[in-house]
Amino acid sequence: MVRRPGGHPHGDPRRRCDAGGLVRTEEPATGGGGRPGPVGPVERRHRAGRRRLRSRRGPADLPVAPGRRTTSRAPRRGAGVGPGGRAEGAGHARLRADRDRPGRPRGDGHREGHGYVALDGTSFGVDFNPVVDRLRVISDTGQNLRVNVDDGVTLVDGTLTYPANPPAVPAPVTATGVAGAAYTNNDADPNTGTSLFDIDTVLDQVVAQAPANAGLLSATGKLTLDTDATDATVGFDAYTRVRGGTTTRVRAFASLRVGGETGMYSVTLGTGRAEALGTFDADQQVVAVPLEQR
Repeated sequence: MVRRPGGHPHGDPRRRCDAGGLVRTEEPATGGGGRPGPVGPVERRHRAGRRRLRSRRGPADLPVAPGRRTTSRAPRRGAGVGPGGRAEGAGHARLRADRDRPGRPRGDGHREGHGYVALDGTSFGVDFNPVVDRLRVISDTGQNLRVNVDDGVTLVDGTLTYPANPPAVPAPVTATGVAGAAYTNNDADPNTGTSLFDIDTVLDQVVAQAPANAGLLSATGKLTLDTDATDATVGFDAYTRVRGGTTTRVRAFASLRVGGETGMYSVTLGTGRAEALGTFDADQQVVAVPLEQR
């Protein structure tokens, strides 16, 4: 299950304190324009000077085109992306697109004749390309998929690879720790373009994936923390501030396992600098950080 770690990253539109220092935060539904629904309520508990984050709600809708809602569930080993762009496997893990247009049935975009693409890995990064409207799925084994949620076609793109760098690295190396993916510039301006960034928890670094379809990776900066190498689960997303239809600011946020504890961090994409924002309760596994784009 995707657990929502918090509301708007730049402040809480509604706050009230309960007894014991519990801050309850609620954010209203936005509706229309392909924007997500309500975020909250979300609780943040302060304990001994450290912020504790606890989600009270499940996943929110991803920011996609008007009239379309896309939901995701964490796939398990042995799952796959099948007809209709569905990630299928144990526990009914899948990716599903629901159509709410008049005169059209709700469904998963299934079309006869499309093949089944098995997922390969234990941790996956998922994000929507805002320019070409394609869903990117990557994994900690180097898998790199591109899904057209309109017709259900899933393309297997180039394996996630670090290029050769002789003499230390004489040949290209498949990336085996990339588990978080985030596209920038989620706006309607065709002149801004978009960039795809990933997080590699084995090498503890932020990487640019360009060209995204080729899977070529280049490090932009080392994370200023040591993530747990045995748990590659990463929630990663880029928040885009839009004014007049054009991006004016991009901020990235990630949920990372450090020292056996999952925390929420702001991440500088160009340097890898990670700033702690809070921690989640031990019984919560955070697999995605869906941010409401404004």
